[in-house]
Amino acid sequence: MTEPDFELTGVRVGRRWRSVTRAGQVLVQDGRLTLLTSYGREIASASVDQVRLSGPVPLSRDLTFASLDGKRYSLRLDAPAHERLDHALGDAREQAAKVREAAGRQSQSVTTRERSTRLASDRRTVST
Repeated sequence: MTEPDFELTGVRVGRRWRSVTRAGQVLVQDGRLTLLTSYGREIASASVDQVRLSGPVPLSRDLTFASLDGKRYSLRLDAPAHERLDHALGDAREQAAKVREAAGRQSQSVTTRERSTRLASDRRTVST
């Protein structure tokens, strides 16, 4: 397990205007956003590509909505914490895109290597 890119404790987490925990944690780690209770039990988790943030809400400046895999959660974050979380999600999305791109290049190079091996074996078969 790597060090979290973003970690915030003491966050009130709610779902459909009901409180899930009053002192939860928000983690961005290994390309995932995770919401935890104060006891460390996972409430929800999703890939950073599937997370959407909205807020702060004008009437309540410390209320932010996070959508994880289509489920909407309310988070009590002050404006600086919201900005740090948004920035951490952006960085994690960029990192995940780089990893996907590198994996795509690696699979393409394997395919190219397989093709060249097949061509070489076909040439040997034809010449004999």
